[in-house]
Amino acid sequence: MKVFLRLLILSLFFIACSSDDDSLNMPTIIMKAPKMEIGRLASANYFYTRIDLKSIYYVYDGNNLVVEFSSETTRPDEKGFQIVFGNKDYDAQTGNGILYYVDNVGKNATKGTFNLDDLGAYQDYEFTIYIFPVSTNNTIADYDLFYNSIPLKGNGVNKKIRYNFGKLDVEYDCSKITDPSVCECTTGVPKWHQEKRYYTNDIVEYNGTIYKAKMEITSYFPPTNSTSWDKVGLPGTVEIPLTNELCSSYLKWENGESYVADTKVTFDKGVYAVKTTTMSSQKNPSESNNFEFIGACECD
Repeated sequence: MKVFLRLLILSLFFIACSSDDDSLNMPTIIMKAPKMEIGRLASANYFYTRIDLKSIYYVYDGNNLVVEFSSETTRPDEKGFQIVFGNKDYDAQTGNGILYYVDNVGKNATKGTFNLDDLGAYQDYEFTIYIFPVSTNNTIADYDLFYNSIPLKGNGVNKKIRYNFGKLDVEYDCSKITDPSVCECTTGVPKWHQEKRYYTNDIVEYNGTIYKAKMEITSYFPPTNSTSWDKVGLPGTVEIPLTNELCSSYLKWENGESYVADTKVTFDKGVYAVKTTTMSSQKNPSESNNFEFIGACECD
């Protein structure tokens, strides 16, 4: 009840002060605005802003929540950033939820800070955080947000960062990622290989679609051959076998290593059992006949 009253008082304070305090005046969000363009001879230059989230952490001395980031831009009208802190339901586009604080920083800044004295201990809260690049006319054009050099998902400029009970929670934009090392964007289902033997009910991924073998297949028929394969559906829309264990709980397959029969290894989020002892594994588990796919593990 005390927490609720603090939040209610804080919300009323923001409403009462928003007309006088420029630090809480949100810039105009341009959700689908094209990037600025300048014609030069027969070509055009498009301005671009990239923001890389580095970390979010709590500083006990001072009771501050800190957001660290770096940025690069070709926009000549960029004046700085607004680091926006809201509750778990906050949405900058719709205004839903509770806006806690906006930290206005300059264009060369690398961090934003929110003092939590009015909220209490940081580990008791879920935050929604934005890092908005702001122009000299107080607007936000499109930008790209990255974490660990991987693009994050977002609707236009509405790219949210979640910080849940002291843990950073981001959602990668898997539509822009083809690297199988990004665990969250990999199904774990083995890719189809024409030289591998498949058995009834084995599943594979082929050209972004999951297929299931109707029979034992020893020929080179690809999954698009309806005589040998059933089309199951797109990744994320069909159930696949799961181990319900973290990927780090298994050995990671390494080229040239020896493996004892029944050993379980991981490869591209898939978990495989070694059928017979091998002294030097040259083919990865998704293409070797000496490995049997068990299921997908959970990202760490």
